[in-house]
Amino acid sequence: MVKQATGLLALLILTAPLAGCFEEKVYTVEEFKADPALMKKVNAECNNNPGEARNRPNCWNAGEARSKLEIEAAHAAFSKGIK
Repeated sequence: MVKQATGLLALLILTAPLAGCFEEKVYTVEEFKADPALMKKVNAECNNNPGEARNRPNCWNAGEARSKLEIEAAHAAFSKGIK
């Protein structure tokens, strides 16, 4: 029993540093706005799996970036029409 506990403890100690290796880099809204190709790719992935997407910060941030870019484009088009 002691050997099993020692083995389990050793396994936990050795694998603990790997815990963060598989985390997804979280991009900000501004980073997505600056990289439309990345934003489009992430939005496509998130739209393909919305059940999982609601838990991913990148899905929220990419969607927000898309919305802001659409609003900015509409505002710019509207402003041109007024002048």
